[in-house]
Amino acid sequence: MASIRKSTIRTNMTTLIQSNMTGYYYTDTTFNSFGRQGHNVADKTFVIGYPTSNENGGRQRAPDGIDVTTEFQIKIAYKINPHAQADSDLNASDGEEDMAKLLTNRSTPLHDEIQLRYSGVERETTGTGEFIIVTQRYQINHYLPL
Repeated sequence: MASIRKSTIRTNMTTLIQSNMTGYYYTDTTFNSFGRQGHNVADKTFVIGYPTSNENGGRQRAPDGIDVTTEFQIKIAYKINPHAQADSDLNASDGEEDMAKLLTNRSTPLHDEIQLRYSGVERETTGTGEFIIVTQRYQINHYLPL
């Protein structure tokens, strides 16, 4: 595997999602503030962050880079229809599963310089009850360039 920047991985993930999942839009909101205010989310908007990276041991050399595991998280907002809340919840579950299937498909160019593994999901409702925020977690092994 060649080295690759985290920002490049995020760009590749964003492109893959937006080109294969109808109605999903990347937002420029910062990862940590996404979903805190109602004005920075809309149905099927998402943001990608990478809160942690840990080195995996071994040599850290300029030709190879640093062998790391980075946790990537994707937050997706799903609008809750007040008259069909159960259906809204099912829609969020289906979207969550479709995205996991898309990102873990090893035939995509996303996997050229990384090893990606789905590691879990968390769901919460915003304080206003207007949106379900789904946070998917992925562990990505890759080399950071030196």
